[in-house]
Amino acid sequence: VGWDIHHGVGKFAANALVALAVCAKADEECRKDAINALFAAMLLWLRDPRGNVPHREGDEVCGCSCMRPRTSAACWIERMLSSPVELIAQCLLKMEQLEEFVELLMVGCRDFHGNPFALTCMLQVPGIAEIVMRSHHRRGGLRLGEQIFSTFAYLMVWIE
Repeated sequence: VGWDIHHGVGKFAANALVALAVCAKADEECRKDAINALFAAMLLWLRDPRGNVPHREGDEVCGCSCMRPRTSAACWIERMLSSPVELIAQCLLKMEQLEEFVELLMVGCRDFHGNPFALTCMLQVPGIAEIVMRSHHRRGGLRLGEQIFSTFAYLMVWIE
């Protein structure tokens, strides 16, 4: 996904996929391919173990100055979901790893200072909040919905 070459490689690719995904005039099948490719790449970025990189901003590439894959993923997810696009929501709801995706996004925002608006945009996609609240997926004894609630409480303090 580019990070081992230079963080700009992955960011340029992500930027192109977001542009294609949100372009209403583009062919629908091409848009679906772009959406699914971006979500698959972002899942890999969210799974990336580079937690030892200091929290700092680097060179801005396509409007993103994040130096960790997992924090950069939050930037691209927020851009993809900031405008309600039904096709994007449909593809997201079909993701097999949706619960893991939401959880890793939450961890990236909470623990690694990723863009918190990505999590907000994710939960505003029709159907996502319901899936999260019904989820039995657990981490640290808390269900996913409980984790999300405590994360927003933490982010409110962190943002202030």
